[in-house]
Amino acid sequence: AQSGRMLLALADGYLKLAAAMAAQGDVVAVREALALAEETAVQMQATVVTAEVALHQARYDLAWGNLIAATAWANEYARQRADGSCILTPLLAQSADLLLARIWLVQGQAAAVLDLLQEIIPQYETIGRTRLMVEAYILQALAWAGQNQSAHAQTALIQALTLAKQEGYVHVFVENGPALGPLLSQVR
Repeated sequence: AQSGRMLLALADGYLKLAAAMAAQGDVVAVREALALAEETAVQMQATVVTAEVALHQARYDLAWGNLIAATAWANEYARQRADGSCILTPLLAQSADLLLARIWLVQGQAAAVLDLLQEIIPQYETIGRTRLMVEAYILQALAWAGQNQSAHAQTALIQALTLAKQEGYVHVFVENGPALGPLLSQVR
């Protein structure tokens, strides 16, 4: 039991190292840290941790423009989500849902994004996950904008801005970069 806890802490440490290396832009170190986290998860026979590592890897793949790998993860996660075989913890599944929406958005699947967000935003509201709600509303605004529905896009963005202002979540807007620029200028 003690060694299992130590291995779990080690896997978590590798994931934190990957995040720190990603912040520094060191792609090679991120990949190495993720490989070590996955190796540790396999050694522990912890499929939940392996799934968490895959989630992190998909997030980095999308950020680095590896849409093929991110899409492969998205397809598998969407299948697991649909058939109920997802083993992520509820907290990780919430993050995974937003990553799935983000990948679909990049793929131009705005309608699928809107359907997913329509399902998950009320869940985030019920449990009070403000940061996730802000991110979801931003993605919703981008999806509406992708469908040339500027009024809906502005409404979603105003909801995101209102929540973000209350909680001080500026970084969520910064992380979404230039795609939000035209929308932000419309809601001034």
